[in-house]
Parts: sequence; structure tokens; C-alpha cells
Amino acid sequence: MAGPARTTADHRPGVDASAPAGGVGRRLVLSRKGWDSGFGGRLSPVLPDGTMISLPIPYEESDLNYSQCRAPNGQTYLEVLTRLGIDHVRRPVGGGRTTRIAVAEAAMHLDPDLYADARPRPKGWRPLFGQIGLSQVHLANQAVGPGDVFLYFGWFSPVDDLNGGLRYRRKADRVQALFGWLEIADVIAVDDALTPSWARDHPHVVGRDRPTFRDRHNTLYLAAERSTFVSGFPGG
Repeated sequence: MAGPARTTADHRPGVDASAPAGGVGRRLVLSRKGWDSGFGGRLSPVLPDGTMISLPIPYEESDLNYSQCRAPNGQTYLEVLTRLGIDHVRRPVGGGRTTRIAVAEAAMHLDPDLYADARPRPKGWRPLFGQIGLSQVHLANQAVGPGDVFLYFGWFSPVDDLNGGLRYRRKADRVQALFGWLEIADVIAVDDALTPSWARDHPHVVGRDRPTFRDRHNTLYLAAERSTFVSGFPGG
């Protein structure tokens, strides 16, 4: 998982059946993202029009809050949460315990950063994803790199429009679902000399001197501009 998100990252490399004969093939790496019972405390919504909104987890060291970034439906994450009737978020504090934070005051971890319209972007921006610690060691040991694809999934529930608000449906409709991808073009260590200028507002770069990210394995995965995996699609 990215950054501080979890210690239970779910990475299951697989080989693309369309890889050239005799080649190493490309890996599909499953990575769980978004809110759950520990981080956030609720489910990410699927809107009535089918738009999936993976809610970024709360993270106290972040410089971003839920009012500063836009979800795929064009509203801020704070507006989406307000429509869902959510006024507090849940965050683990260790020892199996959690704490509740007012959503208007909570900081969030935007990673993977997949949506161009989520916030103002510098010229040349592409989707990207950060890793640290044992998760990154595992990926490096598996030689995950250019051409491989991260597939992001999370815990979702359809929601219904209710007089301008949103209401979760019954428990039977809850599902673990894929919501995004990133086809890797480059893998770089977080370093002033290596990090592209357009990537320097990513949380793994902004926070590189903070305790969580002061890690020799702090790494960025940069998306390809266009997918070589599925013709006609972007790299993330």
C-alpha cells in the first residue's frame, strides 16, 4: 500500500497471458486502497450514475484536507462526505484502537494520485503512486517495474440519491471492486535530483523529511502517458 496507508498491503503479482512468447511477461499487482473499517470507517460510494469514488484515507501528516481535492464526480471529497452524512472519520492510533476526527478538520492521503482534475496540476503531470518500507522491498524483490500494472481495488457500496443527499444501500450490495490502474513507465527513488518537477507535490515527496516517509525505500511509480497494455487508454 502507499505510504502510511496500511501494514497489510495486498500485492499479488500475476503474468499477463498476452506477453510475448519467451519473455518475462508483465505483472498485474493488486493493491487495496480507500476507506475500510479502520481507515475512514465507512465504505467508498458508487454513485447512482455508476461513478466510483475511492475515498482517500485520513492521515495526520498530510498537507491536504478533504476540501482541497476533487473526486471523480467533480465535487470535493468534503462535499461528497457531507452528502453521505459523514461528519467524522476514523483513524487507527495503534494497539487496535482508533480515534474519530471531524471530517472538516481531517487531513487525507492522496495516493495513488490518479485523477488529473483532483487538484491544480503542473505541466506534464501524470498519475503516480508512492511506496515505502516492506511493501516497497517486496515489490523490488519481485522486480516490479516498467510495463507492469497496478490494479487498485477497495470496499464499495452503491448509494442512492436522497433529496440531494446520498444514502448507502443495504449490506448485501457491498462489494470489493477494481476502480483504477497505473501502468508503470518509470520507478524512481524519492530524491531532489531524480524527482520530476511535476511530481513534487505528491505526498511521498512533500513529506520526505517527515517521520513516516524518512525511509530509504521511499519510491515513486510513474504512469505511462499511454497504455501499452490496452490500446487507446491512458497509462493511469
